[in-house]
Amino acid sequence: MSRGRLVEALESMLASAGPDAVTGVMLVRLQRVRDFLQMYGYAAGDQLGETAHERLRTLLRPSDRLYRIGEFEFVALLPGLHDVQHAALAGHRTARAFEQPLSLGGSEVMNSVVIGVATAPAHGRDATTLLRNAEYAFSRALHGQQGPVAIHQAGEEPLQVPYARLREALGANQLEAWLQPILDVQHGGMVGAESLSRWHDPE
Repeated sequence: MSRGRLVEALESMLASAGPDAVTGVMLVRLQRVRDFLQMYGYAAGDQLGETAHERLRTLLRPSDRLYRIGEFEFVALLPGLHDVQHAALAGHRTARAFEQPLSLGGSEVMNSVVIGVATAPAHGRDATTLLRNAEYAFSRALHGQQGPVAIHQAGEEPLQVPYARLREALGANQLEAWLQPILDVQHGGMVGAESLSRWHDPE
């Protein structure tokens, strides 16, 4: 399904629900897909996407709507929720379901998911805002330390990388290379180093 049609479907759901009804948007993406494709091939990747889609369907209520917007990316629209925590519960239930392996052609494959959740009216009253806020929450779940599910937080914005200014900083020698040691705590020694770049931005 195209993202444009998803926006239309969500706008229609919001209009039918009314301004004070709680409607959830749950963005779900499979993880470690590149490793899977390298190991099993692209034909198996198609089957993986279909199998994940079917598992998601079994987790949703009859009133919920599930859309596949990418090969390994899904959006569930959740009308008639009690509150934001009801949406969070759906997200955590989905994540737990993917702790169990997916069955592909007689083989069992582990593929976790990362989930971002936003709800109307708390996190927006229109489809574009809700989908964007679910993306923000997803990004925090992907890069954070609080598990595979994140709920949008008020005032949350994604990290904006000003690439044009970064190119200027490279030319102005504003970046420094640092080496951070990697320690083996069991045997008590350094086993490697991680290279980091730090940007000393005047602004």
